[in-house]
Amino acid sequence: MCGTSPPFTLSTVTESFLNISSYPFVGSIIYWGLIRFALVLVGAWILYAYVPQYSDWWTLFFVSISVVVIYPAQLAWRKHLAEVRQAARNGLCATCRYYLADETLCSKLDEHVQAEYTPCGGEGWDPLPINLN
Repeated sequence: MCGTSPPFTLSTVTESFLNISSYPFVGSIIYWGLIRFALVLVGAWILYAYVPQYSDWWTLFFVSISVVVIYPAQLAWRKHLAEVRQAARNGLCATCRYYLADETLCSKLDEHVQAEYTPCGGEGWDPLPINLN
């Protein structure tokens, strides 16, 4: 079967629907969610005159909110969590007192940590305090 395209899968739909490569910060997820919400509001306002039944308009509005705003935000959140888990594999940063695991942030330098990037280069590393209780 030479020359045929690969089968249509949910992952191809997901990757084409969410075309932004990554969301490194939670703020970007919220920002793009608000942009999409504003676009849905404008679209719903324009379509208000063309939908004959008021209840159909509300149904269309809530379906479009869930498909255009909530679903991509949920996918972006999953990608963000995967990146956070990947960044926790940075052994030097994961054992430092300045590392905030939930934000993947070095609080000393206010830079985001990645698995292959240590913001201070190891020079600002300070070990976590050991609790011997």
